[in-house]
Amino acid sequence: MKGPPLLQVVLRWFFHLLYNPFAWAYDLVAAVVSGGRWWDWAFCVLPYLEGQRVLELGFGSGHLLKRMSELGVTAYGIDASYSMSRVCGRLMGGLVGVNWLVINGYAQYLPFPSNHFHQVVATFPTDFLWQPLTVQQIYRVLIPGGKLIALPSVWITGKRPYERFLAWLYKFTGQSLFEEGHAEQYITRPFAQVGFQVWVERIRHKSGTLLLMQAQKPGPVEVQEMCGCTQHFYILL
Repeated sequence: MKGPPLLQVVLRWFFHLLYNPFAWAYDLVAAVVSGGRWWDWAFCVLPYLEGQRVLELGFGSGHLLKRMSELGVTAYGIDASYSMSRVCGRLMGGLVGVNWLVINGYAQYLPFPSNHFHQVVATFPTDFLWQPLTVQQIYRVLIPGGKLIALPSVWITGKRPYERFLAWLYKFTGQSLFEEGHAEQYITRPFAQVGFQVWVERIRHKSGTLLLMQAQKPGPVEVQEMCGCTQHFYILL
């Protein structure tokens, strides 16, 4: 998280409230601060997901997790917020005939076997994604040739007054990495250091440009057909 020290403290306090006692308001806040495009942006990772098992880190209110499940992916999710896990559970509760698993826990200590997931995905994550323990855990749970697909930042490029205000707000709070020349180095270095092959690209989408990072674990890619599953799981630890 970037920005002046006092602002960092305020933002961390705000996000703590949003992810915990006010988790019920998460979707509303996300819509306001994105001009209604938050989930459209997050869904841009879907074309990059392939294989049967995908783990989402920090699933929030669960919209991406639900969409993956609807597409036939065996979708797993882990989030540190118990309140957010309950919000996600209510959203996912209407799904039948699909395979999904939700766990309340930390990305630094993933309770999954090694070499298990085809992809790990994270959209607009906080600093936890770049912590050494998280990076090591992602490497461990991915199959050889598996990938992390991360969407860390957006640059709002629209010209309407509200879009210009949001672009200024993102820059002021440090939520947009595009204003920094070392942005790509900042997000790729922790993964390259543990052996990932890392690359980034910028995706133009409506009134914004998204920064997408892919980090691939070395090794032969395991090719499996995606299939519909018949068993339904919902677990909160």
